[in-house]
Amino acid sequence: MEDFGVSMPDGEPNDVQTAADAWDELASEPGMANLPILLDQKDRAGSCRAHRAAILALAAGFGTAAAEAGKLAVKMKRYVDRVLAAERAAKFVDKVIETGEDLAARSAALQRIADLMAQRTADIVRGARKSRDQCQSRGVR
Repeated sequence: MEDFGVSMPDGEPNDVQTAADAWDELASEPGMANLPILLDQKDRAGSCRAHRAAILALAAGFGTAAAEAGKLAVKMKRYVDRVLAAERAAKFVDKVIETGEDLAARSAALQRIADLMAQRTADIVRGARKSRDQCQSRGVR
């Protein structure tokens, strides 16, 4: 991130706050009041507080970004669901068309079988009548 001009604070916000409090306490000690190092210690406490604020701001920024990403993910899921539903519908239509073609072919085959059976049944009936007529002409009942 620093390559893009954004400094990334590291550390735990509570630890950084503790360090800032420690620098403040050290600077407020009675023996430290007149030392020139006091200014440096106050700067260190301020730096710790600024560092903590940067960590918290970065965390809040990530939280906001995550929330926005979540909203975008929900929207994308809706669109993906629609696309998948359309794909399933297209496959169903293909199956119906394919099944319709299969049904037409099967119906034609079954009709041919039915016609052959009717023809064979008619042949059997003719044969039975012929046999009956021959038996009757001979006097066999």
